[in-house]
Amino acid sequence: MPKEMETIDSASNGSFWIGTEGKVVQLELDNLKVLRTVDLFKGEKSSYGWIGAWDSYDDGNGRIWYGTWGLGLYRFEPRTGRVMNFRPSKQLAGLTYKADICRSVAGVGEDSLWVAGFRDGLLQFDTRTN
Repeated sequence: MPKEMETIDSASNGSFWIGTEGKVVQLELDNLKVLRTVDLFKGEKSSYGWIGAWDSYDDGNGRIWYGTWGLGLYRFEPRTGRVMNFRPSKQLAGLTYKADICRSVAGVGEDSLWVAGFRDGLLQFDTRTN
């Protein structure tokens, strides 16, 4: 198992999802049993060395969102294993730096996220329309 742990979110069965080096690992903490590993970045590397996800946010609707350094925003659906990637640089033409750095993610209601974009300010993400 990788050693660099970055994020932690509760899973529905009492286990936890640990963000680590571009992957998410479902882990039972009481016995350290690995239940599942998902390659969140699908082989891509962060532009900040080994660090993968800077922040995670469980939206309460079966999705965990991950903010990354240089790879944008990721949505992970633990039930299905589905992963989607969103890059601010491709979705917002008016960004100054277009660095795809999402340092922090917070939810607002059921259909919006606020993303702290390094040097690109505060970004709003609509979870219904992506």
